[in-house]
Amino acid sequence: MAQSESPDDGQEKSSAKVVTGVRTTPILKNEVMYESSEAGMSLSEYLEVILLNRHKESPEMDRLTKKVTEQEQEISRLTKMSAEQFQQIEKMKAQEAAAGNKQTENDQLRKKNEELTNRLIIYSDERLLYLFEHVKGKSDTVENAYGDNFKITYQSTYEVLKAILYNTKLN
Repeated sequence: MAQSESPDDGQEKSSAKVVTGVRTTPILKNEVMYESSEAGMSLSEYLEVILLNRHKESPEMDRLTKKVTEQEQEISRLTKMSAEQFQQIEKMKAQEAAAGNKQTENDQLRKKNEELTNRLIIYSDERLLYLFEHVKGKSDTVENAYGDNFKITYQSTYEVLKAILYNTKLN
């Protein structure tokens, strides 16, 4: 028989177990002892199982990895949905602003239309039209209520109305 150069030769093929010592805190030792008793194993058996499984992924890790992936996908979906909702809200705000501007513009146009209608009513008054027909194209000197004179040529009902207004003295 050949002598081994190292006492560890052949250990990979041997089923014999060796003693390994570990230095740890008393609190950690008590925790591991409690866990081993809860698992129904000796401290030595429990630590051996831990060491044997240290490179294996636990089913819990697989479950947690899957859960993290699902949550990342949900976050991505919600982020995309939130961005779309934000765009929709901004679009609605812009539409409301445009509608408000149109409403304001419509109100301004209604007021302008009302003003022009009132002017049309004044300038199309029957008596004013009658007076204009009699002085149309003529020139005249009008004395205003304060004694000043000005020349006027009657080309529309506006000039007739202007002559009447300037000739009136208010008390």
